[in-house]
Amino acid sequence: MKIKATVYGKGDSLWGKSKGEFLLTTIELIRSNNEWASINVFGPKTEWFQYTDTGIPTQLLRQIRKALKELLGKTIVRLCWSEQGMQPGNGWNFDVKLGKEVKCSHS
Repeated sequence: MKIKATVYGKGDSLWGKSKGEFLLTTIELIRSNNEWASINVFGPKTEWFQYTDTGIPTQLLRQIRKALKELLGKTIVRLCWSEQGMQPGNGWNFDVKLGKEVKCSHS
């Protein structure tokens, strides 16, 4: 799904290379069920090592909540970084909570 969003990294990722502006252009659904979905997000400057930046998930969800609801057909509660091994080399992977609020470990 094509999107247009801009988020700003705080620079506090585990690798310290996440500060700056990121234009995001594409959401790719990996899998979903009634409670969770896994999505990849891509843009010209997205890289796996930006994983864990605390500023990115909150800003991203604010901007793409409507698109995610359209894509998944469900209410979006939370967007959290997934584990490092799920990060595509040229993008970001997130777990998306559908329905009831829960605390995520990497947000």
